[in-house]
Amino acid sequence: MKIEGEQVLLRIFVGSNKKYRYLFPLYRYFVNSALSSKLAGLTVIKSVYGFLKNENRVFSESFLKSSNIIILEIVDRLDRLNRFLSKTELLDEAFVFSERAYIIAYRTKDEELKVDTNSVNRILKNSGESRRNMLEHSEKSEKILLRIFIGDDDRTSNGNYLYEWLIEKAKEHQMDIAVAIKGVHGFGKAGKLRALETIELSQDMPVIVEIISDEDKIKAFLKTIEEGLSDCLITLEKVTQLKFFN
Repeated sequence: MKIEGEQVLLRIFVGSNKKYRYLFPLYRYFVNSALSSKLAGLTVIKSVYGFLKNENRVFSESFLKSSNIIILEIVDRLDRLNRFLSKTELLDEAFVFSERAYIIAYRTKDEELKVDTNSVNRILKNSGESRRNMLEHSEKSEKILLRIFIGDDDRTSNGNYLYEWLIEKAKEHQMDIAVAIKGVHGFGKAGKLRALETIELSQDMPVIVEIISDEDKIKAFLKTIEEGLSDCLITLEKVTQLKFFN
């Protein structure tokens, strides 16, 4: 099977403490629904720290540390994702975002992988086009996704973990979502390789802090944290939030 061109990246944020009909974690229901919808694939990611705004738009008093935030990432065709959205219950209990995704190659185990460089060049050339908000079954609004790439051992001037400080600042600024995700292998600008070689987490693993909110709030937040950051990488991109109602 070969898929090329513009697809949709669907990302679902949900607390691991959320249940499907009081039976099992809600994120597992989303996974089962994706399987029954025959989507191309799904990745489940567990954050180590963060928060979600609750349903009445007021922040909870505590961070979701013991009940982590789960992120489900799906890349597939628009028609397949629309079928998934139409048949899946309780999406109003989660935060759902869509982004553009370019697929240059996809294969099964028995097929040879060939990457068409002309397709890659065409995709990169057209990457500045406006995003296509064609997903159905929901109300849509534009948000900004801020990603900050740091190290697990990075600290603030008073010795606190930098990723925890960033998320606490995000909560103060009333962001919609803020999560910290730890990597198991990577390196930064200094070229220091960090890897997880044992079951126990080693020090200074790569960490990505993701924050999603309105553009004006993100701009104000960046000005606030500027002095607290030194060696890091920051990216910004537009995403579309899909809102579902009972």
